[in-house]
Amino acid sequence: MKRLIIKEEIDESKNVFTFNTDENLTIISFDDKIDDEIKTMLEQSHDHVQICHSFDEIILTIDNIRNEKIILIVAGRYSRETLFRIHDNDRIDTIYIFCLNMSLYQDLIDEKKYSKLVVIYIEYTTLFNILIQQIHLILKHLSIFNLFNHTDKPILDLEYESKIDIFEQTYVSSDAIRWYTKDSFLYCFVNKALRTEDIEALFRLRYFIKDICKNLILLFDKNFEIYQDSLEAIIVYRGLTLPINIIDQLKQSVGKYVSTNGFLSTTFKRDVAEMFGANVIFEIKIETDLKNIIYGYIANMSYNPSEDEVLFDLDAIFQIIDIQYKDNKYIISMIGINNNIEYLKSDYFQIEREYLQDNLIDNILSNINAYSFF
Repeated sequence: MKRLIIKEEIDESKNVFTFNTDENLTIISFDDKIDDEIKTMLEQSHDHVQICHSFDEIILTIDNIRNEKIILIVAGRYSRETLFRIHDNDRIDTIYIFCLNMSLYQDLIDEKKYSKLVVIYIEYTTLFNILIQQIHLILKHLSIFNLFNHTDKPILDLEYESKIDIFEQTYVSSDAIRWYTKDSFLYCFVNKALRTEDIEALFRLRYFIKDICKNLILLFDKNFEIYQDSLEAIIVYRGLTLPINIIDQLKQSVGKYVSTNGFLSTTFKRDVAEMFGANVIFEIKIETDLKNIIYGYIANMSYNPSEDEVLFDLDAIFQIIDIQYKDNKYIISMIGINNNIEYLKSDYFQIEREYLQDNLIDNILSNINAYSFF
């Protein structure tokens, strides 16, 4: 299982900034009196749940999780010491407090001292429903522009096999985007397969990926004239949690280019991008006469239409224009590139083709029209 692993690389000759995010998630519950019903509820919310009953156990559990994003649920009576001891651990993404008396811990929220502490809940049904939403959004909205990690192991293991089998038995090509937005597993599986160049996974999913690309092209062609006639540009948003060292690197990279090598999910709604404590908001402006970035407004095809989602096709490139700090968030403004830097794309295509040929993946990616620059 892989966490949001961020790698940075500056190519001064091409003026390109890239970084990698490899998203996976574990839920840890810290409560020495948790009952079986609550434990079952938590386990139903996600495939990877750890139950801890002491400080020693939770610290050991976190230490043993090397490459995962962690949502931590802590009983109120342990909340203050837990926040003091492990809030700043890089593996922790979000912290919830579960208690019977919210007023005892409201000061922890009001002080705004602990940025990862999102909210306090007094009953598990509400927390369970919020967890379902957050898991979906973390896996979907808190990952972004990627660099291949060639050391990753193949991801088509037994855990994924059963889900892939169900998918293959019920999938039809016209439902590609709905499937992609419905299941966080499938969303992560597709993008990770593209990033890690997992041959078996890419071959298994080649028709699905091709169907998504085809559907996005159809949506783009359908909406291109509508957008062009009524709007000069569209603006979409993406929320992300980044460590300060990467934010500092981004500050030094204004004017450079950011590339994706998976499908990029964004939203017209800034409040969706801001959900669950993301400390960075990417504000992406796309001129409506720009033809070399394919995207589609997929709300009518999505399993989650309220997210007002705009999905970008593979290999989108953006330029970082500005970075500002407002209301405890970094706002990173980007624009879609135009054809006058097409040479950049061509150079990276050539590099990637050479690499892929060496690794016997070129034919697969050619068949699905899905190249990555890195």
